[in-house]
Amino acid sequence: MKNKVLVIGLDGATFDLLNPWMDKGELPVLARLKRDGCWGNLRSAFPPFTGVAWASFLSGKGSGRHNIFDFYEPLTNKDLELEFSTSHSIRTEKLWDILSKNKKTIGAINVPLTYPPEQVREFMISGINNPEKGIFYPEELEKELIDKIGNYYVTVNWRDTELSTSEFINMVKHYDQKRGEAALYLMDRYDCDFFIILFCGTDRLQHRLWHLLDPQHERFKKEVSDKYYQDILSYYKLLDSMIGDMVNKADDNTSIFIISDHGFGPLKKVIFINDFLREKGFIRVKQSKYSRDFVNTGLKMIRAAGRKMNLGKIISKDIVPRKAFNRFSYIDWDRTYAYCNSETSQGIYINLKGREPFGIVNRGKEYEELRDRVIREVRGIKDDETDEYIVDEVFKKEDICSGPYIDNAPDIYVNFKNMEYKAVDFFKKENNLPPYDIETGGHRMEGIFICYGNNLKKGLHVKDINIMDMMPTMLYLFGDISIPEGLDGRVIKEIFTTNYLKNVPIKYTRSEDKEVSKTDISPEDRKRMEDQLRGLGYLG
Repeated sequence: MKNKVLVIGLDGATFDLLNPWMDKGELPVLARLKRDGCWGNLRSAFPPFTGVAWASFLSGKGSGRHNIFDFYEPLTNKDLELEFSTSHSIRTEKLWDILSKNKKTIGAINVPLTYPPEQVREFMISGINNPEKGIFYPEELEKELIDKIGNYYVTVNWRDTELSTSEFINMVKHYDQKRGEAALYLMDRYDCDFFIILFCGTDRLQHRLWHLLDPQHERFKKEVSDKYYQDILSYYKLLDSMIGDMVNKADDNTSIFIISDHGFGPLKKVIFINDFLREKGFIRVKQSKYSRDFVNTGLKMIRAAGRKMNLGKIISKDIVPRKAFNRFSYIDWDRTYAYCNSETSQGIYINLKGREPFGIVNRGKEYEELRDRVIREVRGIKDDETDEYIVDEVFKKEDICSGPYIDNAPDIYVNFKNMEYKAVDFFKKENNLPPYDIETGGHRMEGIFICYGNNLKKGLHVKDINIMDMMPTMLYLFGDISIPEGLDGRVIKEIFTTNYLKNVPIKYTRSEDKEVSKTDISPEDRKRMEDQLRGLGYLG
């Protein structure tokens, strides 16, 4: 029989939470797979954010070679609007490109950066970024699936402050339960050689409720934790049960992978990095009667009047076109030298001539001297309450990545202390700032890796593995597929049985880059994608 692969992604899952629950018998399926298979920490991409991590998973390459640095493309147009990264933005072969060339059937559910969905042999349901429509391939699968399971949900708006903690937990459970039902139905409906699904609830719960799970968190309160702890745990137990159902549907020749794109830990504060750059003179803001303060003051007056007239639903934040709220339009680009374009890049761009739409910095000596000056200032960032330095490392982009697309990378990356802080791109005076106080957990570099199957060793704790290793390792499991040369990831040979390594030689073939076509996104779909990322805290 032919070999198959089943990948179950648990967004942001960490052994810090899972191991104690497995030890107590709360998650018996995961415990069994870990005990009878191979396991270890899975190092994420840097920075450990979803877009970069999943592109690295799919390509086996780092960001400088797959071209994803963020949920957004670099700022290049004079309209000063960030373009969304899509499935077309990945400029190298992806896992399913190679599988398709080898006539393998593919089923994919909710993998990020798969919008528009690709025409694989079987089906694909896009994950974020997407406009929450047009996400099914083939298109008719949407009606078929909804007829079978009811509504299918893309993601949870975990920043919705109108949801109580109990309502939020129940929504996360319901959304992922429906995703699990979709997976089970589609596993019966299609006989896929490669099947992958991502559950998002782990990430969403941990962002909002980490302080209820971590007794060391500065906001931990035992009485509040005790109130919700079992409800939160019930979600993870549901997930464990659904994983068990999926594993039971897989045949004996299917290798199982349980992975997360990054880990998790406590988040203390956010750093308004563009405000910092403005204070240090690297960003200048336009001063005019049309400045943000003027617009915000006017809007507040209009909304206040609207509330008195009971027009609250009519007079909303959309009374002014979204473009009016583009923070970049308030920057004086002729006098700005460096800026952060997005939270999910965790980086700083130099306003470079020939790259930025209004660049003023020359390449070469001027660029290098300015970058060194920004780095020196960034290293001095302190917690404004404790007066402690909070930057562990500042990297130049060439320290992080290499490859043909490195010019699209942030020029500077900031790694904050223990990743307990993160940079955000909003200015403090902006209208409609995300409610940052609701976020108590943040991303970490170490995700999870568990694999189980006939051709894999049992009871092995494997070390030094990277998310880029997943693509070549999974390709090798098929036995008859050549692996692209020159990947940044490797085949994790140590997890395979001696017999498999002896009988199945690792074969390599030439790697190919892909032609990139721009994804046309309508204004309506753009608005939906903005709303989706706003609900995840990635847009003001």
